[in-house]
Amino acid sequence: MTSGEKYYRCKLDTEQLRRLHQRSDVAAVLRVLGHLGSLVGTGWLFFFCTENGWWIAAPFVLLLHGTIFSFLGYAGASHEFSHHTVFKRKVPNIFFLRLFSFLVWGNHAYFFRTHTIHHRSTLDPEIDTEVPTTKCIAFFHVLVTSTFDVLSR
Repeated sequence: MTSGEKYYRCKLDTEQLRRLHQRSDVAAVLRVLGHLGSLVGTGWLFFFCTENGWWIAAPFVLLLHGTIFSFLGYAGASHEFSHHTVFKRKVPNIFFLRLFSFLVWGNHAYFFRTHTIHHRSTLDPEIDTEVPTTKCIAFFHVLVTSTFDVLSR
């Protein structure tokens, strides 16, 4: 964070914050199944539209399917799985992080490393590669580091 910038901190009492941070495996399973069910449902609906010649509806269904699919990635569900905040236990969070990363062709190990750095040095243009700042990141660098786990060695 650069000098002069300040975060806005909401005023929450401790009890209210504790309630907001409570984890439930039942709620997590329902959310994950709802999300995956929405993907299967919109995928099936797109297939149904194309098989039956509903060519006007098909692009709208595909747009809906893609929108739901986009929330599997690191801007949505995978981000929360990486923080281990969805399920009470660590194992299901890691399992679904890896599954969702596979589905969106993401590198969960690379994201975990860069996201840790992001939280330690948020908005530092020399260190934080997650938030766009004045520093330009080369497309080739993003392609290679997102595809291959080059930093683990």
